[in-house]
Amino acid sequence: MNSLGFAPEKILKTYKWYTQAEIEMFLEGVSHIIMVEPDLRDNKSKRLHFTLFLNTREALPPVVIEPVTEKFFDELGLYDVIEMSHFMAEVAFAQTSQETPMPHLLDEAATASYDGAQSVPCFVLDFYALAREGYEEIAEGLSGWSYVRN
Repeated sequence: MNSLGFAPEKILKTYKWYTQAEIEMFLEGVSHIIMVEPDLRDNKSKRLHFTLFLNTREALPPVVIEPVTEKFFDELGLYDVIEMSHFMAEVAFAQTSQETPMPHLLDEAATASYDGAQSVPCFVLDFYALAREGYEEIAEGLSGWSYVRN
């Protein structure tokens, strides 16, 4: 793990998909999950791709989204944020070689490849940003995620 608690890994093998009951049990007490990867659209970019999975089954009201995102940006040392989107989505979780389950954002295109994976709804914040420090492994081509507990 790096200094921010991320578990970076180059290639992950999925050993199993968690069941609905296992997901619910594991997410108990988790406020959100932060997933970070390099900007795969542009290998010269210093921006990172962030996906935050908020452990809530309902969309955040529009009036709350801006203060919540600003809090995350400040806490994570992020700036020059672009292509911000937010939406409800189904998220599956896989057991890999890492200590914590890897979240997988499910969409119509990806669902077929997740052969029987069960999921839970989460509110998702997805964006690209520059980071002040602490993401060196990610910038070098690794991906990582971290669970934040209440």
